Amino acid sequence: MNKTDQIREAYSNLTVNASNRQIAQETERIYGFKPTAQHIYNTLGSEAYRAAESFTAAQFLAVQETSRLFPNFKAYRDCVVMVHQLENKEKLGRKKVARDMTGR
Repeated sequence: MNKTDQIREAYSNLTVNASNRQIAQETERIYGFKPTAQHIYNTLGSEAYRAAESFTAAQFLAVQETSRLFPNFKAYRDCVVMVHQLENKEKLGRKKVARDMTGR
């Protein structure tokens, strides 16, 4: 197995939106060599391109439309995190959701 195949194999063990750093760490953990960012780019494409493949066009359009309602990215991100936590409150438990939102 060549190094390109090893990078692909390591990437298959990770999530779709894994960063180049995570891919390099996983490759080093499994195969004992740490690929450069350029080697990962040549093998898998750019990190941004891989991230774009992890959502649908409908999801992109929904985010594009709703993001216009917020003054900056941090406010938008905080709102998305809160919605996600509220939707999953049964899994997280009410106290943990409240603690995560307040930071305490």
